[in-house]
Amino acid sequence: MAEKEKWDRRDLNPNMQVYSGADACASAGSGACRATKLRHDPLLAISYNLCCSLHYFLSLKVKEGLRENTCMTRETKKWWDETSKWYQAESKIPIAVHYGPGSPNDDKLGLIGKVKGKRILEIGCGGAQCSIAFAKLGAKVTAIDISTEQLKFAKKLAEQNRVRVDFYQGDIKRLWQISSNSQDIVFSAYALLYVDDLRKCFSEVKRVLKKDGLFVFSLGHPFWTVIANKPRDARRFGPKYSYFDTGKFENVERWPDGSLHKFVMYRHTISDLYGTLTGAGFVVESILEPDSRKRHPKDSWYGLWEYTPELLKLIPPTIIFRCRPISER
Repeated sequence: MAEKEKWDRRDLNPNMQVYSGADACASAGSGACRATKLRHDPLLAISYNLCCSLHYFLSLKVKEGLRENTCMTRETKKWWDETSKWYQAESKIPIAVHYGPGSPNDDKLGLIGKVKGKRILEIGCGGAQCSIAFAKLGAKVTAIDISTEQLKFAKKLAEQNRVRVDFYQGDIKRLWQISSNSQDIVFSAYALLYVDDLRKCFSEVKRVLKKDGLFVFSLGHPFWTVIANKPRDARRFGPKYSYFDTGKFENVERWPDGSLHKFVMYRHTISDLYGTLTGAGFVVESILEPDSRKRHPKDSWYGLWEYTPELLKLIPPTIIFRCRPISER
């Protein structure tokens, strides 16, 4: 299992073949031998120079890509490393296949079906309560998260429940740890709002799924996420942001000890989510907006933070998508 973050060229494309400097120069030899060959063979000299230029260009693009793509993961990792202990203690999430605040669990919704013997990948697993629940049902489970602290909690929880879950640390936009066409189900609960490029994420999910695989995920309902400073008095309820203001959202929180912590998430419209899924090669079988007007069993977020009974009666905090990859004929 990968215990540390792996930032290398495979993070950009799990199928990427990197042309190394050693490969580029192999045919030319080395040292004085190389100089002699290049001087007497113009075609080899041209090939050698082209290969070196290509290698240099690729190295620049790799570094550029890593700088661009790791900003989001650093911000998300930092937030969850700082908040994991507090979050897990406050929310007390039970071992169950849950979808988030205001929603029944899967034992009620039945979106996934029987999982015994199936290979399941959970992306953005957090404390791995869902992964552990799948493992208890007989599934072969792999779980990935960006946060060191969340994974520490998850591994300890899996040990306490005496189940095997293969944990990896990494960015869920680049699932290089997972073989293509290997997973029966990919699942995610309330994690994709931290992903800055859902197109890449969904494309990777499609790559690792079997042809008849299933992709089920939940995230914060786009209507809910436009509400800021959600009041306990529902009469003061109202959106602060436009529904159409999509993209990166930042909020700096001051904690009781006076320290500042930056929270980052990404907002989408429902049509954005649908269009990105179909563009990545998925058929959307169903979209669910669970009725949050009543408290569901094992909803550990009910009454916590902004999830007050008054607001839950007005707007659903969770949306769920059930999808399958389009069969390639």
